[in-house]
Amino acid sequence: LTGRVHPGETNASWVMRGLLERLTDPDDAEMQDLRRMFIFKIVPLLNPDGVICGNHRCSLAARDLNRQWINPSPTLHPTIYHTKCLINLLAETGNAPFVRCIQLYTEGVLFYPGFSCRQMALPPPFCQSIRYGAGGISNAAMLDIFRLSVEMKIYIDCHGHSRQKDVFLYGCDPRESWKPSDYRRPKSASPAEPMDESFLELADVLDKIAPPFSRGACG
Repeated sequence: LTGRVHPGETNASWVMRGLLERLTDPDDAEMQDLRRMFIFKIVPLLNPDGVICGNHRCSLAARDLNRQWINPSPTLHPTIYHTKCLINLLAETGNAPFVRCIQLYTEGVLFYPGFSCRQMALPPPFCQSIRYGAGGISNAAMLDIFRLSVEMKIYIDCHGHSRQKDVFLYGCDPRESWKPSDYRRPKSASPAEPMDESFLELADVLDKIAPPFSRGACG
């Protein structure tokens, strides 16, 4: 989740605030389940210097940061540069297992690869925490290295609009992406192989549950 790449789009910050408050609500059971299922990477303010300076669209360096994604400069566009690095990292690990290494030191004991909980008396809550942290790994003997499949489900950038009202989405059709690995099933003449339109799912859901959402204004 990112937001406010254009300083004048103040409503983007209000949307981001609402998202953060809902996602972090400790009493919301749905959000608790969501946080267990997904990892959220959040950059709430992509253009902080532009906001501080009172600019409408540009950064302190007089750049429209939303036009710098193709070749961002770490000096002139640092927030875009590092956010793109993060997105690229997540996109690359989505096609291969992400290796997470854990080295646990507790009470002077090193949990090495292949260590078994049966080798010493460990408190049950500790073993449960290991299983939870390992993404539901069934064999608690493998505590040090395990593989976790990571896939970036969605990237949402919160904007405001000078003329368009209500809530709407501008999305990306994977069939028109510059990245070959984004291509899914092409449009087929055979009914047996329908076109993959999973990228429309968020718009379809919002259209059903959010009265302010305007499906016809999406593009």
